[in-house]
Amino acid sequence: MRRIIAALITLFLAQPATAADLAPPEALAQAQAGKLTLIDVRTPDEWRQTGIAPGAKTADVMTSEGADAFVAQVLKAAGGNKSAPLGLVCRSGARSAKAVALLESRGFTNVSNVVEGMNGWVRRGLPVTEWAR
Repeated sequence: MRRIIAALITLFLAQPATAADLAPPEALAQAQAGKLTLIDVRTPDEWRQTGIAPGAKTADVMTSEGADAFVAQVLKAAGGNKSAPLGLVCRSGARSAKAVALLESRGFTNVSNVVEGMNGWVRRGLPVTEWAR
C-alpha cells in the first residue's frame, strides 16, 4: 500500500502545470509578436461594452449552444490546430481559467489564461478595438 501511495504522490508531483498564466501586457506582447492567438471568451454584450484586444478572436464560452460549440469556435480560431498557442481572456480571469481546463480536457495542449482579464487590460491602459460583429 505504501508503494502505491508513494507512486501516486510521485506521479502527481511530476505532472507539469497544465496552463501558464499570462499578465495582460505579456499576452499583448506575445499576440503582437505573432506568438499567441488571443481569444476573448466573454459574451457579445461584454465585447460591445469594452471592446476587445487588438486582433483577438471571439468565442463565447457561455453560448447557449453548449461546450461543443465553444470548443468548435476555438478550434476554428486556432486554425484547426489543437497545439497552437492560445491566450484566453474574459472579464476577470475566472471564466477563462475554466475555459482553459475545458479545452485541455478536449486535447488542446498550449492554452494560457490571461489573469486579470479585460478588467486588468483596461485598467492598465492597454489598447482595445471596437467589436464588430
